[in-house]
Amino acid sequence: MPHRRRTVITGRMIRPCHDLLASHLLPLVRYYSYIEITRRAHQTLWGEYEDLQARFDNFAMQHIRDQEDIYPVFRELFQRQLNESR
Repeated sequence: MPHRRRTVITGRMIRPCHDLLASHLLPLVRYYSYIEITRRAHQTLWGEYEDLQARFDNFAMQHIRDQEDIYPVFRELFQRQLNESR
């Protein structure tokens, strides 16, 4: 069985992630999505990224809790992208 690596984002890393997206990436890209996969409460980045979602029309967020959420979430994200590019 392959080893699964999990990245842990600490409090000191959150603001730089937010600022990097807001000042460098989101102004340049057509569409950016953040998908959180967890059955537990939202991760720390979720709160920071809610601010980005409110400020940028090209930023989308979704939460996948279970396997059956995968298709509907991706369908919604890609449908939104297709509608906005027309």
